[in-house]
Amino acid sequence: MEAAILDMKKAKLGDEVFPMRELYLQVLYCYMQQKDHAIALKTALKLYYVMDKKQIPSISPTDHLGMASVLVCAVNVLGEVDCKPLCNVMPLLFYHLKRQYLDGLEKWTGRDQEVFRQERLHFLEGLTKLAMSQRELGASLEIGKSRQARRAFATKMNKLMEWAGLPNLSEKDFI
Repeated sequence: MEAAILDMKKAKLGDEVFPMRELYLQVLYCYMQQKDHAIALKTALKLYYVMDKKQIPSISPTDHLGMASVLVCAVNVLGEVDCKPLCNVMPLLFYHLKRQYLDGLEKWTGRDQEVFRQERLHFLEGLTKLAMSQRELGASLEIGKSRQARRAFATKMNKLMEWAGLPNLSEKDFI
């Protein structure tokens, strides 16, 4: 897969060209299977924040929603291992993405569907079990409401993007 990606890049085909996204997805699943969590997270960040926005033709909202779910898994797993340079953003990112995922799931399935109810229950249980300080929890819930919280989140996220070898993005790209 990686060789095919390199060949496409040598041919000056960008991330937006089919089947680049699908190749990166396969690579991501391989890294996850091999438990190479750091590279899996870097790949998932690239797919979700960089590649999904560039696709021609645009990917469906449900495909982007599925990628949000995969990124939530990658963040959750990396959050359990040693991630000292990233620890301050991981809980915020996890719950921010999980909220975005729930919002999308509600939009596409409805509140009364079992899949939405189960995901929401899992999210709420996670909030109560998570060893976050009240300040961090408040910050994670304020990301979409407060300009200051969005700016702080974008700053932390751009440090994560830099770690992943990806370009800095705007507040709007993260929210």
